[in-house]
Amino acid sequence: MKKKNTPHCLQCAALFAEIIGAGAVVASVIYLALQINSNNKRLEAQSYFNFFALGHLPMETIITNPQFAEVMLQCDATPCEVTPAERRRCGLYYFMQINRFEYAYYQQGSRTLPQGMGKGL
Repeated sequence: MKKKNTPHCLQCAALFAEIIGAGAVVASVIYLALQINSNNKRLEAQSYFNFFALGHLPMETIITNPQFAEVMLQCDATPCEVTPAERRRCGLYYFMQINRFEYAYYQQGSRTLPQGMGKGL
C-alpha cells in the first residue's frame, strides 16, 4: 500500500480552504451592500415623514385654532400693536417655521430627502 503524499494533501486542503474563504468574503460583502441599501431607503422614508411632520405642524396650529389664526394675522399686519404674550406666541410659531426650513436645508445637504423636496416651502 502506497502512502499518500502528506504535504501535497495539505497544500490541496489549504487551497480549497482559501477558495471557500474568498467565496464567503464575497458573499458577506454582497449581503452588507444589500443591508446598507435597505437602510438607506428606510432613512430616506423616515426623513420624508419627518419633513412633512415638521411642515404640517405650524399649519395645523393655524387650522385648528381660529383665535391663534387671528393673532397671527394681527402679528403680521401690525406687530407693534400686539400684547407681549401674543408677540411671544407669534415668535414661537415663526421659530417652528424656521425649524422646518432648517431641517429641509440640512436634509437636502445630506441627501436624505428626495431631490427638490426643500424647494417651494
